[in-house]
Amino acid sequence: MLISTQNYIMGIMNKNHVLYLKNSDVQELFIQAGKRPKIKLLMYLQYYAGLRISEALSITLNDIDLNDRFLKVVSGKGNKDRVVPIFPKLAELLFTMDGSVKKPIVKMGRSNARKRYVDIYNECLDSGKIKKIITLGTHTLRHSAIVNWLNMQIPINRVQQYAGHSSIQVTQAYTRLSPEDVIDLSGLKIDTSLIWT
Repeated sequence: MLISTQNYIMGIMNKNHVLYLKNSDVQELFIQAGKRPKIKLLMYLQYYAGLRISEALSITLNDIDLNDRFLKVVSGKGNKDRVVPIFPKLAELLFTMDGSVKKPIVKMGRSNARKRYVDIYNECLDSGKIKKIITLGTHTLRHSAIVNWLNMQIPINRVQQYAGHSSIQVTQAYTRLSPEDVIDLSGLKIDTSLIWT
């Protein structure tokens, strides 16, 4: 199944709906991206650290502290710095990194990243590994991370800090999902092993 070119726009959030993928669908994207290490790393930075695409593309080895398990986002949205925890799955991948401490660890343009994300997503749709059809963009993994953190019952003010939201109201938009999404927040046991182990 191919998604039309006009649907290649970035994921959109409005006051009624946040476009995101469930954790199981995100894991399928990671599997599909497995042979593309740069794009997989970029996806991991967006999902496991909740970074905006511009932030993920700016991360250097100098911004990463694997001993204390955090990364520093320098000059994020609004020119603000923040510290984000490095969850275990991201740490595993980052331990394998080498290179210049001052150059971005993923060298890629935003439009190239968006195209690769959509290609991987379409491969998952075509193979039936993902069933949910959305307008996938580079912001979708960030939205998915934030929804996942809220599902895991991380306090909303902590999620706000991790995401770098300017106000708690922005973060609260992720709790107002459409009726078909309510099942994801219904209190069913959420498998956190892929995040916390």
